[in-house]
Amino acid sequence: MGRNKRLLAEPYTRKEKESSRTYQPSALIIWGRHDAFFSVEEAWCYKRDLPNAQIHILNGGHMALETNFNEVLGLIEGFLAY
Repeated sequence: MGRNKRLLAEPYTRKEKESSRTYQPSALIIWGRHDAFFSVEEAWCYKRDLPNAQIHILNGGHMALETNFNEVLGLIEGFLAY
């Protein structure tokens, strides 16, 4: 994966936020609409630091990769090919 692309799987730290604001890497945010641990509204918080981030809210839960594998795979492949 190129240095300018990131796959964010969980909320990020202050250091990562500062780095994101400075370097503006491409980012793919995949979120489960029915996540029992993180509110779906939290996904949109990444837009403050990464205004060009791709955000996809899936009809799944916290384990979206397991429950929506084909959909997540397609999103990741599209992101990396871009």
